[in-house]
Amino acid sequence: MVLEVFVYSKLSTTELSSEIRELIQKYGVHPNNVIVDSDGVGGGVADQIRGTNFVNNSKALHEQNFSNLKSQCYVKLSEMFKEGKISLNILEPSVIDEITQELLSVKLKDVDKDNKVAVQSKDDMKKVLGKSPDLSDALMMRMYFEIKNMKATGRYSIAFVG
Repeated sequence: MVLEVFVYSKLSTTELSSEIRELIQKYGVHPNNVIVDSDGVGGGVADQIRGTNFVNNSKALHEQNFSNLKSQCYVKLSEMFKEGKISLNILEPSVIDEITQELLSVKLKDVDKDNKVAVQSKDDMKKVLGKSPDLSDALMMRMYFEIKNMKATGRYSIAFVG
């Protein structure tokens, strides 16, 4: 269940790390259950909080037929929504609308070809949305823990996209 969504703009890695540490404390999240988009400046944030690095174009887990980890996680996210294993318990309708639009922009790529399963690029999603799909990317990255079959240390996990 998604309980809250926080959007931060124009923070340094130190400031963002401090905000994340406050959320870790508030929700009792173990730092291993914090996943951070490591493309770009996110790697520094993950290092500062000792969280889990997420690299979009890294190899899919468990030798599955996906072009990369990002595609694998988006497919897992779709499966979990279809199975009713994820819900959005967010009070702000504008945030739910934004997440919905972002998730609707996620499309499989080259489905008629005999390739590994892949989702369209972030650039393609940006063209459709007019902005970066940061909220859906955060949900997608959270699926890393589901795919990895990691047992959460505590009740919550946190995902951050830079």
